[in-house]
Amino acid sequence: MKFLPYENYCLFTRLPIDEVKQRLKDNTEPRKWFRFGIFPSGSNREFEGEVMGDIFNINRIVVSNLTTRPTMNGTISVENNGANIFLDMRMRADAIYWFVLVLAGLLILAFTLLFQHNFHIKAYLAFLPLIFVYVIVTLFFKFEASMSKNFLSNLIEAEEI
Repeated sequence: MKFLPYENYCLFTRLPIDEVKQRLKDNTEPRKWFRFGIFPSGSNREFEGEVMGDIFNINRIVVSNLTTRPTMNGTISVENNGANIFLDMRMRADAIYWFVLVLAGLLILAFTLLFQHNFHIKAYLAFLPLIFVYVIVTLFFKFEASMSKNFLSNLIEAEEI
């Protein structure tokens, strides 16, 4: 989905499935509600979340705690000479909540200005912040999704298929 903050990937690695699971577990710590740059966690792990058997739900640990960083839901399956990892990257639930709230407010403002009796072309300018917020959120998400995919690919020595 090119224009939505959502990504699907399939990665292939020649590593055995047990090695993939172990690398994921070794580089994933439990989720923390708050992360601050001035109080580092002391951990050198790349991801936070859960790895349960062949299924995982993780996201990359970043100091800034951007709301646009994706949550990666994945499944690992055995392939003849390695493993396939199917990734589903979405915005976090709290990010979706705030994104929808801001978009709804801007949409209400735009339609209020659009349907006033003294209509001016300026009313159409109210749609610009709506478009701006959408573009910024989508671009930041795509950037963070690409970074997360690269970290995961390097960790498990995988290629996108």
